[in-house]
Amino acid sequence: MATLNLNLSDAKKEELQQILTEYSAPAKAREHPVWITNLLYGNYKAGKTVQSCKVIKPEKTLLYACDINWVSILDWPELADVEVVLHKNLNHWEAFCKALLLDLPIYKEFKHVLIDPFNALVDEKLDWLQDNFTPSKQGNNRTEWTVKADHPDKVEPFTSTGMSDYGAVRDYFRRFIPKLSRMDRHLTFVCHVREPGYADPVKEIRAAVPGKTHELLARNMNLISYMEDKVGGREISFETVKKHDGGSVFRELHGRRIKAEDLPEVYKKYARGEQVT
Repeated sequence: MATLNLNLSDAKKEELQQILTEYSAPAKAREHPVWITNLLYGNYKAGKTVQSCKVIKPEKTLLYACDINWVSILDWPELADVEVVLHKNLNHWEAFCKALLLDLPIYKEFKHVLIDPFNALVDEKLDWLQDNFTPSKQGNNRTEWTVKADHPDKVEPFTSTGMSDYGAVRDYFRRFIPKLSRMDRHLTFVCHVREPGYADPVKEIRAAVPGKTHELLARNMNLISYMEDKVGGREISFETVKKHDGGSVFRELHGRRIKAEDLPEVYKKYARGEQVT
């Protein structure tokens, strides 16, 4: 077992102090920048993409479009400067994430990254597993994934935690989501809604991703936002209730409902460290 060596020379102590300063020197909480991470979900055609693209105007938003419905922003002249990356495959997704995390020039100017809809990526990963691998259960709550004998492409066998493909999907996205949530950018994951099934012990509406992946997302988001299209206009709920999933790390916002068009004001106030009144 490795031991913690505290018998350091003065020179080593100075070197350690310099390393910690470069990582993040202590500062008062309100002196740190605030970047909002949001899981926004709702029914089809409820305006999730359009509303998400408006939250940090006039700063630039980059939309990583995982389906064809990004075209909804074309009806809004004020979103003409939103730039769109059209998702191709999982290799493209991995390269996109690496470029963001390395702060490469191609995406450096964007202060808000929107992944829409994230549940399409999850479905694609599930299909990839089923097309390429045969699972077999091991001990210690793990699954071994063996490449199908007739598969023509170069893919490597691997093991995952849990006893299902949902565990493998959670393991895959765990490589990206925590790191993306710590970027110096606002980050939004848009999802469609999952209606509760007959056999669900808790009848809760939530984002349309498997439970373990949903837990991974929720742990790394400041906001869990449920958008509904009401008779009087669209609303966003941050309520944690039996009916649906929602919430906010910001005390004044948690448990509230707001008009969808007020979401940009929430971003502005919290990004500046001010309270929502």
